[in-house]
Amino acid sequence: MPCILENIRKADAICAPHSIHVRVPLVEGVNDDVENIRKTAQLCQELKNCQELEFLPYHRLGLHAYRQLGRNYQLEEHASMSRWDVYQKMGFLCEMDWMFDIAISGLEVYKAGIGKNGSNRGGVKA
Repeated sequence: MPCILENIRKADAICAPHSIHVRVPLVEGVNDDVENIRKTAQLCQELKNCQELEFLPYHRLGLHAYRQLGRNYQLEEHASMSRWDVYQKMGFLCEMDWMFDIAISGLEVYKAGIGKNGSNRGGVKA
């Protein structure tokens, strides 16, 4: 994990005038706890060029391919998540003010600058 954090900070330092979109797959029981989600958002807040934080629901679509290839699918015991599952985990972020947009699989659920004092409470459709 330190390499990932180090690399994203390096990318942020050299990417201007381009923006960074941070995409995080959420896997139930692995990285979907409140503390991890909050720290991920705080990291994005520290970046100068982060335009969007996007959460991606974990899915098991690769399971069949792994089996056909005779490979071990290391996350086989984890259930797939829906957009609604992800929103229930990260929805608390929409109550705060962030300098970047937040999305779930491309569906925007938070617009930067609106935050807790705005009209950002539309939620997400399953």
